[in-house]
Amino acid sequence: MDWLPIIAMVLEFLQDCMENRNRAEIMAGVRNPGPRETFALWYILRKECKLRGKELRDAVQEGLAYGREMPECVMNDLLDEAEAKRVAATET
Repeated sequence: MDWLPIIAMVLEFLQDCMENRNRAEIMAGVRNPGPRETFALWYILRKECKLRGKELRDAVQEGLAYGREMPECVMNDLLDEAEAKRVAATET
């Protein structure tokens, strides 16, 4: 599975839901995921990829592992894109 666009959606989801979280807290959450990050990934995989059951559970575990190992420069780029989308959405 191509995890980069899915992790980008997770970061965007987290930014939209948690406007009071700063960039460092979001990055720390992806590195050491808690219930919020796990739910965000689960929700996106279920909605966008139409996964269910064992496939969904396995994909969530794989995605969480991918997020933990993602290079910081890539995560910064994804956060920049998510922030730009959020700003553009509020300007219209």
